[in-house]
Amino acid sequence: MIYKTYLFDFDYTLVNSEDGIVGCFKHVLENHDYTNISDNMIKNTIGMTLKNAFKVMTGIDDEIIIGSYINEYVKKADQIMNQDTKLYPDTVSTVNRLRSADCSTAIVSTKYRYRIMDFLTKHQISELFDIVIGGEDISRPKPDGEGILCAIGRLGCEKRCCVYVGDNVIDAQAAMNAGVEFIAVLTGTSTEDDFSKYPHLKIIKNLRDLI
Repeated sequence: MIYKTYLFDFDYTLVNSEDGIVGCFKHVLENHDYTNISDNMIKNTIGMTLKNAFKVMTGIDDEIIIGSYINEYVKKADQIMNQDTKLYPDTVSTVNRLRSADCSTAIVSTKYRYRIMDFLTKHQISELFDIVIGGEDISRPKPDGEGILCAIGRLGCEKRCCVYVGDNVIDAQAAMNAGVEFIAVLTGTSTEDDFSKYPHLKIIKNLRDLI
């Protein structure tokens, strides 16, 4: 099978944004006296929605409180997130090679689209992706397949010609739920053993191995 459409997760797949994400979470958590949550605990929530991440780390289910934490996070992220986010060395060259082979490329992430677009624009690489689907574009976040299916619909491609590339088992679940093939990249916190439990075409160490 020749895949003509490559959909990518964003955090830990195309970019390393852990410094910004950890910084934003710590800002909120420490403001509310959650001082026992380590950086690794925060990193292990990357890929979740903000709501689920805060629930996991604080044990709070109250929607109003969680909503206030999310608002604090977003305000801090507007200040520091993109400046603390770095492209992986192989991102631009890999996506360029795919596009040179007449493949469509897109981003499907739980991160807000406006923040992703701001990052892409500042790095002058927005033209590398045909569309970006962010958290504000869907009602059912990953592991639901809605975002992937939304991208497929907007691109007008067939599922059988499409593959989703992600770093987290949540991405693997989303691909499975959307009915598309999945390639796992080991640049996040999920391990090869984690991915072995889910359908996948292959598991790669970095994006360079995608080609």
